[in-house]
Formats: sequence, C-alpha cells, structure tokens
Amino acid sequence: MCVGKLQSFNPSVDDWDSWVKVLENFLLANGVDKAKDKEAARCVAILLSTVSVSTYTLLKYLSSHAAPETLEFAEIVTILRNHFKPAPKAIAERFKFFSRKQQAGESVTMFMSELRHLAVTCKFEKLEISLRDQFVFGLSSEAAQKRLFLEDDSLSLRKALSIATSQEAADASTLLVRISVVSQESTNKVHVHKLPGKRQSKSHALSCPNCGNRHEKSSCPHGNVVCHKCNRKGHFARFCKSGGAKESSQSRGSVKTVKQVNICDGPITVSVRVNNKNS
Repeated sequence: MCVGKLQSFNPSVDDWDSWVKVLENFLLANGVDKAKDKEAARCVAILLSTVSVSTYTLLKYLSSHAAPETLEFAEIVTILRNHFKPAPKAIAERFKFFSRKQQAGESVTMFMSELRHLAVTCKFEKLEISLRDQFVFGLSSEAAQKRLFLEDDSLSLRKALSIATSQEAADASTLLVRISVVSQESTNKVHVHKLPGKRQSKSHALSCPNCGNRHEKSSCPHGNVVCHKCNRKGHFARFCKSGGAKESSQSRGSVKTVKQVNICDGPITVSVRVNNKNS
C-alpha cells in the first residue's frame, strides 16, 4: 500500500528544491531507495510521472531532445533546478541583503531570521560578521543601536542578538507601564463644566448699567445720584435709558452767581439752588 500522497509539480507555485525534498521523503516512506541501482529506474519513473506534462516536455528540450527516461535521477533534478532556480548573482543578492531593515511590527528574532535567509545566496566570506553588521544597522530601535555601538569591535552575533532582544522586551514593558499611567491619570482627572444659569464671579461681572463701574447693579454705591435727564435717582445721565426725554424749563435755566459772602469767624455756609432745589 502506498504511503502518503505526492502532488504533481506546479512550476507557477511550487519551489523546485522543496518539491524534490518532498519527493525524496515519499520514496523513502514507500521503501524505494534511489541509491540502489536496481531501483534507480523506478525512482526516475516516479519522478517523471509526478512532474507536469509541460515540465516533462521542457525537460526534453533542456536535455537536447534526449529521452528523459534515459537520464539519471540526479541529472534530471540538476537540469530542472538550473532552469527553475538559476544561481543568482552575489552582487545583486548582497544589495538586497544590505537594503533590508527591520519592519514595523517585526520582532528582533524575525528580523535576524530574514537576514539569514537573504545571506544564503550572498556568498559572504565572513558570514557572521556580515550578519552582525547589517543586524545592528537595520534595527528600528535607536536605544538598542546605542547599546550595541558601545560594545567592542569583537561583539559577537549571539551577544548582539541577546542585547537587542532584551532592549525590545524593556521597551515593551516601559510602553505598557506608560499606557497604564496615562489611563489612570485620565480616570482621575476632574473635568469642570460651567453650570447653566449660574452667576459669574465678580471678577468676570459685567459693567454696572447705572455708573459704568465693574460691580453688581445691586451693590452700586451711586444709588442716590439724580439723573439730569430724567430727574430719577440711581444712575448717571450718560447711562440714562429714558431715550433722550426733553429737559424741563427749570433744568435748562442758567447757573446764577453768588453775589455776596459774609465773612465771619465761624464756618461759611453757602446756599445753592440747583434745578430750583435747595442743596
């Protein structure tokens, strides 16, 4: 009985090397050893029967029109690998590597994993140093970079990753505490709202309509003042609201002069008539 199920290779979605690994595991699970000469032809047959028709036709052209069945298993795998996954140029791959920065929401460990994946095709002579340098340069945390720049040039990749990871955890804890503090302050904050209809304080009171000074009308000290326009008490003439009523004939009279003042040893008393009224 066949163990497992092997899907046909789809060039548009499948990675060739990954698909070959699945094929080899399928052969191993079903007891087929491609290293044995007597089972080599069987392995080739399984391989050719699980690639698509288009891939089989492509293999014929890539192998100079030789019958694919006459090729060895490893030879078929190499021919198709060179077609589907040509070796990338190291210079171009290094450009992608050195352009890689830590993305928003990407953890430190995930960033390192992505750098390792990009470095596979870069052909670095000193892989650990290249990984360490780009890891430090590409970190999004300024605090982590400052800590790493304080280290010696002998800083190892393992230690750099450890420092950045601890800084990431510290930043997350600090943010959590700050959010909690701000939330508590917002809860305890007292909001003062002006109640409708409530009288304003004296410092914000309107001018008195009787004298013009800044105080309440009820506490105006000029309550006994007589208006020269309407002859009523309680306000000055320039604040009169009578609408310009006509003045009486007495109010328009001329001011009389004092003709004689008797000088004596005692206090001098002057009788003055204003608007036909003694004062």
